[in-house]
Amino acid sequence: MTDAEAARLATLREYQILDTGPEAVFDRITELAADLFDAPIALVSLVDKDRQWFKSMVGLDVHETPREQAFCAHTILTDEVMVVPDAELDERFRDNPLVLDDPLIRFYAGAPLTMPNGQRLGSLCIIDRNPRPPLTPTERRRLQILAEIVVSEMNLRLTRERLELANKEAETARAAIAEREKMFHELADSAPDMVLKVDQTYTIVYASPSVSQLGYVPEDLVGQPGLSLVHPDDLSRITTQLAGLMQGGEAGAAKERSYRVRTRQGDYAWVEGNPSMLREADGSISGLVTQLRDITLRRAAEEALEASEARYRLLAANSSDVIGCYGKNAIFTFISPAIYRVLGYRPEELVGRHTSEFMHKDDVPHIMRMFRDYMAAGEGAEPIRFEYRAFRKTGEPIWLEGHPRAIYENGTFVEFQDVVRDISLRKANERALAEARDAAEAGAAAKTEFLANMSHELRSPLTSIIGFAGILGASPTLGERERRFTERIGAASNNLLTIVNDVLDLARLDSGELSIKPEATDPREVVAGVLEMLAEQAAAKGLVLTMESKADLPKVLADPARLRQVVLNLVSNAVKFTEKGSITVCLRRQAETLTIAVVDTGIGIAPDRVDQVFERFVQADASITRKFGGTGLGLAISRRLVDRMGGDIEVASKIGEGATFTVRLPLSLQPAALAAEAH
Repeated sequence: MTDAEAARLATLREYQILDTGPEAVFDRITELAADLFDAPIALVSLVDKDRQWFKSMVGLDVHETPREQAFCAHTILTDEVMVVPDAELDERFRDNPLVLDDPLIRFYAGAPLTMPNGQRLGSLCIIDRNPRPPLTPTERRRLQILAEIVVSEMNLRLTRERLELANKEAETARAAIAEREKMFHELADSAPDMVLKVDQTYTIVYASPSVSQLGYVPEDLVGQPGLSLVHPDDLSRITTQLAGLMQGGEAGAAKERSYRVRTRQGDYAWVEGNPSMLREADGSISGLVTQLRDITLRRAAEEALEASEARYRLLAANSSDVIGCYGKNAIFTFISPAIYRVLGYRPEELVGRHTSEFMHKDDVPHIMRMFRDYMAAGEGAEPIRFEYRAFRKTGEPIWLEGHPRAIYENGTFVEFQDVVRDISLRKANERALAEARDAAEAGAAAKTEFLANMSHELRSPLTSIIGFAGILGASPTLGERERRFTERIGAASNNLLTIVNDVLDLARLDSGELSIKPEATDPREVVAGVLEMLAEQAAAKGLVLTMESKADLPKVLADPARLRQVVLNLVSNAVKFTEKGSITVCLRRQAETLTIAVVDTGIGIAPDRVDQVFERFVQADASITRKFGGTGLGLAISRRLVDRMGGDIEVASKIGEGATFTVRLPLSLQPAALAAEAH
């Protein structure tokens, strides 16, 4: 699309006429054209980007046709009337669907619709289904005049719509102004601060009900010169400020906007003003609105602070602790510069604010009770001391210690003088000490429990060995009874041997004396051997032992004896802690890792104990030790052995839903191991 065509289409859009309904004024023009030229078809056509659309039409039922078929698309190329006496003889149109088919155009004459900016948006045209001679100059001029009338009507239509829009916008603006005025009065009437509105001469045109703070009612002030209320000593300064504001200046700092105004009783109150300009719709200044806050009490506090500043300056400047002063209302009247080091505030940021603003909300009620009890005890009471949490200006938590003392003069309370100290380091040390104590106590408890368990586990098998060995030795023949004794001896001996072996393994692991001899090991053979060893024990409890594995599972780089020890420990634990159901050992290859998962349907492990089961001397709880036996060393040894073989072990469990212990070992073999396997 050319820039010229884009500009033409933009003009067409401005008229907002496309796809609008019929309008009598345009229909009269097409009817006049059809009658004047005795033509069966007359159109007001507008050429859009891809179509020609008919605003008015006589003798035609369609509302638009494709632009590539439009005669009018040629008409808008010049300012002259375009005439086609016989379309079948015109190379431009003889193959046009509008010529070959309905409406069977033979004759066409069209005058361009040229807008005031020179853009040609369409045409007024007449059409006949029979050839005609060219138009005479008079006829051309008549068609051109009718086109100019169409353009005039389009311009009138646009002007009328713009005027209606402007009226609507003006009405909307008036409604918005009225709504804002209503909202202003609603807000001002309910505001705690006083609100005054003045015109360009500073005459008061509105006063909020809050002027009752000065003893007035709004009617007392409306119509009065606003500056007549200002103290004579402040009048020149305030007049200069307001004049500058009227000229587009700034209102100035809060202190500069503070001045005295006369009350109804004739005395003066300090107020802080916050003026802003009022503008009309055209941007011109119509007056000012100001919010006035009574700061008489604050000024008195500031003057008291200034008077007492010298008294505290020397003390505060030489103290590393924070020194603060406040009254019964807990509003700071003084605070030393050390506050910046402790909380990050400048003293002036806290003066005039409540002491509890930077305290932790959970500590405030307790501190308030201490203050009430302290004040109730009277002048001779011992100063209180308390610890509390606070927040630095950055939001960082901090621990502080307060030591306030009530100051009296002639039996009358004057203020609190508080010495505040940062005790965050002390509290951190206390926490660290408590944590260390808890850890030591837990270690001692574990050690005690281990020794008790070990003593019991060693003493019982030894007693069995001694007792039944004596009976066996006294019997001349080995009958059924003696066989049972022998079995008991064997069971007790095995228990003792397991315990001793665990202790020895752990000691050797700690000392580094236990060596790992990795070699290419078939994990399926190892697991199958363990399951065979424990099959009778599992069957006695009605448990099902199974192994799940693919036949082509590769070998793993591991010490076969130690891998067997780990698997035996995990499966025997599963059998021990499972009363019914099954134990399944799943072997899987995951990339270059072998995964051995021992899944049982046993009692499970509590969530708060899962992370501790691999610690030495630790079981799920003491009751398990009493019921099932064991020293809590098996899993600790298993983890150490798996670590030594380059793998890891983890557990997932829920109480009552069983447990899954998963061992992961590397599959890749070192060159030395491969050579050994080949040999």
